[in-house]
Amino acid sequence: MHTGDAMSFPLATVSIVLVGSTLAVACGGSILAEERTDDAGVATAPDAEAVATSDAAPPDAATPEAGCGDVDALLHAWSSPSWNGGGFMFTRKEDCVLFFEALARSNDLVVPAHEVDCSPAGVAAGQCTYDPLTARIDAEDVHYSGPLDEFTGPDDAPWVWYYIADQNDWFAASDAQAPAAYQLLVLANECAAQ
Repeated sequence: MHTGDAMSFPLATVSIVLVGSTLAVACGGSILAEERTDDAGVATAPDAEAVATSDAAPPDAATPEAGCGDVDALLHAWSSPSWNGGGFMFTRKEDCVLFFEALARSNDLVVPAHEVDCSPAGVAAGQCTYDPLTARIDAEDVHYSGPLDEFTGPDDAPWVWYYIADQNDWFAASDAQAPAAYQLLVLANECAAQ
């Protein structure tokens, strides 16, 4: 995808639109999330005037009723070589886990309940074995996957992941870095839970 190109994946009630450096996820005509990037690909804030004059629905408008039949098709389009909708895609589970383990090391994550220590001393002792795809032990275990595969990442940002079995692809997105992708993955998990 090149700057200035436009690509839209309209599917029944859910669509993703990429125009230049702006990505929007919409459901039933309401914008769920919008993300812009500068020329270097760094996420920037949406135009304040456009947001102020927009009648977009709040992010919590993403519901399974808004188009569950389309979510896998959107994610298949997202993983096509010609377009990256933000967030991260992994073709091997191990790579997804290694990505988060590296993030845990860079943030010195320590989770005593799981015997995970990603501080420099813990890494040297081989105790940095962080895998957020693991289910939570209890509600306070926020660095691991909840019922809808949402968790607080080692960077203290909200993260979500989703797996498409027929493609063997794992997707992960941070609400802080890729809000449009994050909302899409939340919707995908809500639909999968039905």
